[in-house]
Amino acid sequence: MERRFIKGMPVETILEGEFGPHVCFRKKAWGTLSEPRGLFLLARALMSILGLDIGEKRIGVAASDELLFMAHPVGMIEHTSKKDTLQQIKRIVDDYKAQKIVVGLPKTMKGEIGTKAEEILKFVEFLKPRLACEIVTWDERFTTVQAERKLLEHDVSRAKRREKRDQLAAEFMLQSYLDYLKGTV
Repeated sequence: MERRFIKGMPVETILEGEFGPHVCFRKKAWGTLSEPRGLFLLARALMSILGLDIGEKRIGVAASDELLFMAHPVGMIEHTSKKDTLQQIKRIVDDYKAQKIVVGLPKTMKGEIGTKAEEILKFVEFLKPRLACEIVTWDERFTTVQAERKLLEHDVSRAKRREKRDQLAAEFMLQSYLDYLKGTV
């Protein structure tokens, strides 16, 4: 049997259906190759996106599901050095087979680039040549506030809030980006 690949990933099953050939990738994502919607679904199933909420001491990390519908928090990276931070990000990109990273950009209330946003843009420029995936920035205004409110609603202690806040902010920011991709924003 000849192995077929789409975007470098093996396609396990190709079936002839009444609407044309159907593809099963990892036995999870079905789509019709003869319809634009099927190709769109297939392309989405082949992708994972990471979200990074970069703070002073920590980076919150979130990941999308394979169909790009939901974001969920996956961890936190402690800032120690650029080299260590880069290695941890590379490990997470490899673990999740991410093809894109969305980095939260803290714009001012007027939508302008402030001092903190400039620092993050410099860090993004540091990451781009060192990672084998696309890196984009996304407005993250109010995600930390949203995360703090959510944790307070669930009566999380102050110490645990500090641990979870960055991860949750990354999840909110990435979910906003995923909603934008779906056209629901």
